[in-house]
Amino acid sequence: MLCRPDGGVIHLLSPKVLHIMDRSLWLLPFAIRSDLETAAKVADVSIKARADFLNELLAEHERPNARAELKTLWKQWIETNYPDEVAVPSLAGRPAAKGAASGRAQTPPAEDGA
Repeated sequence: MLCRPDGGVIHLLSPKVLHIMDRSLWLLPFAIRSDLETAAKVADVSIKARADFLNELLAEHERPNARAELKTLWKQWIETNYPDEVAVPSLAGRPAAKGAASGRAQTPPAEDGA
C-alpha cells in the first residue's frame, strides 16, 4: 500500500494485479503457451471452460470485501503454517510479520576480521 501526496491510498494488489498473478500462476507449469494448449486438448478441457474459470477468479477479486478477506485469510495461513516463528519488528506501525513467512532472512554474525 502506498500513500498519495493528498493522503489517499494506492492499493498495489488491485483486482487487475491479482488477475495478472492468477494468469501467471495458471501458465507456470508450462514452458510455453502451446504446452498449455496441448495439455488442455489431451485432458479435454475446452477454451470456454478455462476462460470461465479465469473469469470467476477475476470476479472474486472484484468483490467489495475481497481485499479484507485476502488479508484475513493470508494472516490465518501464516499463523497456521508458521506458528513458532519469531515476530519480525513491524514497519511504519504495520503489524509484525513472522520470521520465514515474511521473506526475511536472519543476517549471519560477522566473521572475525571482517
